[in-house]
Amino acid sequence: MVAWVAWPSSPPRRAAGPVEVPGLVAEEVRIGSGRGVLAGTLVLPRADGPVPAVVVIAGSGPADRSGRMRGFPAYAVIADHLARSGIAVLLLDRRGVGGSAGDWRYESIEDRADDALVALQWLRGRPEVDPARTGLLGHSQGGWVVQLAASRSRDVAFVVLMAGPGERVREQIITDERNEWLRTGHSAEEAEAHVRSLDRWMALIDALAPPCRALRLHTLCHVIEYDPAPALRRIHVPVLALFAERDTMVPPQPNRRLIEEGLREAGNHALTVREFPGANHQFWPAKTGARAEYGELVPGYVPGFLETLGEWIAAVPPAGSAGSSEAAAAP
Repeated sequence: MVAWVAWPSSPPRRAAGPVEVPGLVAEEVRIGSGRGVLAGTLVLPRADGPVPAVVVIAGSGPADRSGRMRGFPAYAVIADHLARSGIAVLLLDRRGVGGSAGDWRYESIEDRADDALVALQWLRGRPEVDPARTGLLGHSQGGWVVQLAASRSRDVAFVVLMAGPGERVREQIITDERNEWLRTGHSAEEAEAHVRSLDRWMALIDALAPPCRALRLHTLCHVIEYDPAPALRRIHVPVLALFAERDTMVPPQPNRRLIEEGLREAGNHALTVREFPGANHQFWPAKTGARAEYGELVPGYVPGFLETLGEWIAAVPPAGSAGSSEAAAAP
């Protein structure tokens, strides 16, 4: 999720990969215009009436609408499964990628939440979609984004957190780096020395965040101060939180606890939590979960992941109904 690197001043614009959905309706869309345009693909089931729908919000980095990772079109696979389950899906290119205007490197979490709500409003206006059953799915950094968006708008009917963090940005980076070092053979002492050095570097970026943003010095300048706790305390819709046992970036703990605590403070008991054994941050079967082993893995979702997504979204009651605030199981 957070492999923070120095990007060139003018990043190459990636072409958006095709979204293959044989047997379904896939429509190329443009939301807004000019410098504000967002481009993507709307995948629709073949259905007689309005259907539930979800906007997929990508993690960090220059993600295209398909969410391609090591050749695996992660978000397109989700869209294909959900559409075959009767759920419409809007996939988007991140800003500066494919057909979307702008530059993802200079977006804050707040900027991305604004974009998510613009996309949601557009989707709610489609005649094929039931606006009372339209929500947001955020993967990784996208989890922070959809939490914030849901806290700002009553039009979000549900939230899906796919390895979505409950930690602050700075703490999440430390968690990720410590776990990565430990799972790639370093000693505990080496890992702690590494994160102490990293923490000092991030403290400097945090202190210099405003001029750092103004001078466009580093991607991290735009997000390092972000804390999801206030947003979690303002979410009142059903939430599905998906975690992976071997995730080094967003491990089940402390993220599950922090999300539970924030929603509890909101009086929101409609939380469902699922943890997938043997899975990494991408929800692929993994040995250690470390990013260093990604090249050795066969990309693809662990058993039950796609089914959990489809079944939960299909079962979410319309926003504003009596059942929408009922407690959900959280084993």
